[in-house]
Amino acid sequence: MDHNSKILTIAVVAIVLIAGIGSAIYLLTGSDSGEKRINTTEKALVYGNANNDYAIDQLDIDFIQDIVDKKTTWNKTANPFADADNDGTITSKDVELVKKIINDEPCNVYYYNHFGESQEISYPQKDKRIAVTYWQQAEEMAILGVWDNVYVANASVMTKTNLYDLSHVTSIGKSSGSALDAAQVETILENKIDLIIGSAYDTVRQYADPLKSKGVETIYLWHAGDYCLSTILTLGVLMDEEEAAEKFLKYWVNIQEMLNDRLPAEKDRPSIVITMMHADEDRYIGSYGGIFTSVNDPAGEWILIKNLGNVYTTEVTGNKTLGRNFYQPEWFIEHPFDYMVIMGSGTGATNQDEYNAWFEGMVDKYYSKTQEYADGNLLGVTYAFGGFSGYSLMGVLAWMIYPDLFTHEEAVDIMQEFYDNFTDKRIDCTTLPQYYLGTGYDASYL
Repeated sequence: MDHNSKILTIAVVAIVLIAGIGSAIYLLTGSDSGEKRINTTEKALVYGNANNDYAIDQLDIDFIQDIVDKKTTWNKTANPFADADNDGTITSKDVELVKKIINDEPCNVYYYNHFGESQEISYPQKDKRIAVTYWQQAEEMAILGVWDNVYVANASVMTKTNLYDLSHVTSIGKSSGSALDAAQVETILENKIDLIIGSAYDTVRQYADPLKSKGVETIYLWHAGDYCLSTILTLGVLMDEEEAAEKFLKYWVNIQEMLNDRLPAEKDRPSIVITMMHADEDRYIGSYGGIFTSVNDPAGEWILIKNLGNVYTTEVTGNKTLGRNFYQPEWFIEHPFDYMVIMGSGTGATNQDEYNAWFEGMVDKYYSKTQEYADGNLLGVTYAFGGFSGYSLMGVLAWMIYPDLFTHEEAVDIMQEFYDNFTDKRIDCTTLPQYYLGTGYDASYL
């Protein structure tokens, strides 16, 4: 899904492919560089990215120069980022600014943030002391290879010792939520933070924005589902880590190509509903009026899992910010689907046996009367789907839903590639309790 077209009406520049159409890697024409390019509609949301692709390079200089030389006219709607300095006109100043970006020269640039604004920020955001306000932002910093620059993180990150070296990181409070408060701001200032990678919430902005006068800048992007792709590409440009960002993009494009090659036509794919369960689920049901159910954009899991089947969607009447509704257990008995994906959040599981036991307990308590239970089609995964690591689990769900088309070995290989290339530490992914592999529940894929 090209979600950014909802925010900006951006027409994708026509790409001439050397071979076929799909998600593989092809060469672009129109450049003397001869570099291999990734065929994707995802884009870096940075002004200066004139041709709406995933990087700022010579192609953008050529694009803008043609407008300056009146060889073509500027379509503001189709190519808004061609106006590199965001002054409403295309001139040689835009060409010069793009050259500065390419040459990593200090300057101010604009990017399109999740609040729908053209936000000015200094460039490059390299070698800064960084604070992250939630676990997805920690994933981003590891993917870009700048984890060592993270000095402050919230509680959702501080328990992940298996993924990150936290010896140099200070916690900003006990809450695992992504909001900031006055005390956390003081911690940010005490640690001489230059850059906050913030969750795009007003509860973060009200504390982070005033810090700009003290030299602390904040980047606001969305961090779930395919928003992850434009986010990592945008950060890759702003932080001068484009190659690392493109490496993650290519990782997903290759997975997506595999899925597209093997999956049946969309109309023939099974129906799927997505829920989230917690260790203290009764408290959550009491607080929110039901079980967390992903029903629409911008829920990252809803966006990603749509690649595998016909995911349940409806109007969001619950949490519009996260695309979730809340249903009582009886609703799931009355509304059967081919598959139910149950994401575990805060399960407390540290190994596979503990996760299996947690999952079987949830199934027995809440879902044992559902049609999905009778069919053996309750699938257990972690809440990794809410962020970048969710991409690594796409092979797992593909295998669970289509065991005749995908193998467990392939699923493990896809996960291991993520942990080998996009985390701070080298770990064996098979030691992480990420999905249900027990025998206490009769899962069809087993």
